[in-house]
Amino acid sequence: MKTYEEDDLLPLSGLQHVFFCPRRAALVHLEGLWGDNLYTVEGRRLHERAHETGTEVRGDVRITRGLLLRSLELGLVGKADIVEFHRLSGAAEGVQLAGAQGLWRPLPVEY
Repeated sequence: MKTYEEDDLLPLSGLQHVFFCPRRAALVHLEGLWGDNLYTVEGRRLHERAHETGTEVRGDVRITRGLLLRSLELGLVGKADIVEFHRLSGAAEGVQLAGAQGLWRPLPVEY
């Protein structure tokens, strides 16, 4: 499988920009141009708490904010707004978390 070099990694925010508007993504990431609008101002307001680092536990859900991510296989780097980890029961596929028993399914939440 191909791996990317550090200098070639795409910021996670680039994926969100492409999904929202490919033209805007090109203006931001290729041309370095940025202009606020109603949606970007609202998004900034929603981000105020999202990037506070830390984890809280609500029953079988662990909520992690500001999780740093990097994949040389996918060519991505960035900070996830929120990742919810839901405890799995039975023989389901999941990930192990330090300091937590069992397997967990990660669910990213992006504002």
